[in-house]
Amino acid sequence: MIDYNFWFWSRKLKGILQLLSALVSYDFWEDEYEAIKVELKGTDVLQNIWISYPLEGIETLKLQLASNEAGGSDIIYIKITAPKELIGKLEILNLFQTLVKDIEIER
Repeated sequence: MIDYNFWFWSRKLKGILQLLSALVSYDFWEDEYEAIKVELKGTDVLQNIWISYPLEGIETLKLQLASNEAGGSDIIYIKITAPKELIGKLEILNLFQTLVKDIEIER
């Protein structure tokens, strides 16, 4: 297992969760996105308050997410624990998300 972390703008949350789900063939639902979005309001990177969420498909990704709203920004930090074989795909996903303004995926 490896740990991989990155920051992203909160407007990309749904798309990033969908892309991470696709990596492990997890069927991610709108209700899950809404629940995570609500739970994130109680998190804070600076105070070390995180939510955990597993994506269990053909592999398992263990996610920890926290916002930085208290720090005055619209950024989310994500920590991903994943099988080491996925490191390249996680790096590509992170690079992709830094290059695009928004991520919208239609189901």
